[in-house]
Parts: sequence; C-alpha cells; structure tokens
Amino acid sequence: MRLLTHNTLQSPLTSSYPLRITATEIKYIKSSGLMPEEGEKDFVKNLMEKKKLEWSGVVGGWRDLKEIVERDLKGEVEGIEIPETQPRPNDPSYTKTLKSLHILLLEIHVITGTLVDSSNERVFKIEGGIPNMILLEDEIE
Repeated sequence: MRLLTHNTLQSPLTSSYPLRITATEIKYIKSSGLMPEEGEKDFVKNLMEKKKLEWSGVVGGWRDLKEIVERDLKGEVEGIEIPETQPRPNDPSYTKTLKSLHILLLEIHVITGTLVDSSNERVFKIEGGIPNMILLEDEIE
C-alpha cells in the first residue's frame, strides 16, 4: 500500500480519518520511467496545488512510518522532510517537500501491517500491500 492510497482511506465504520499505520514490512520501489524532476514531480505538484491531498493524512502517515523507514530503508531512502503545514509554491522548502512527497507517496510501500481506526481501535490488516477494509459480519447493520 502506498501512502497515496492511505491518504484516501477512512474507516468504513466511523469515517474516522486518518487511519494510523503500523507497518511490519515496507519496501522501497523506485518509480520506473520518469524521474521525479520530470513528469512525476508535476503529478505530486498538482496533488498539492489542487488540494487533492489531505495534509493531516500525509503528516500522520509520515509520523507512523518514519521510524521503520529510517531503520529498514537506511541507505535507500534518506532526507525525507514533511513539514507540519503544507508549504506554498513560494516557500523555500517547497521543492524539497515535492521531492520528499514523491518518495513518500509513490515509492515507499507498506507490504504488511495494520491500519487502525483511532475512534474505536478497530484494526484493518495490510497483507501483500493490500489493505483489507471489509467489515466483519457483526459490524454490518
């Protein structure tokens, strides 16, 4: 599961957002084709400028993944900086944030772990990079 996917998910029970991530296995999969300096940079830039990202989800997702990324992807992924508030295009940190977002949203994959609804602690498993958001039988009204 990419953090880009996480940014769109909410609990099917409570609509709680963002879901907390607990990752037990992650992978860095470098984007093939375009480099971040080319078309993919424009993709991330458009996500930011057109308000397609929930910034609280980006910040929360990075907080959840930071420790495992720094431990398990050391040497592959370094220097990710996600500010608490979304930078504007004229901010000095804007270009650095675009590069960090590219890596965080598109190249870091959660392979196994969980998503947790903070309002009721309901756990949704991530297996094989796919979050299972299917409700249990007793949760369906």
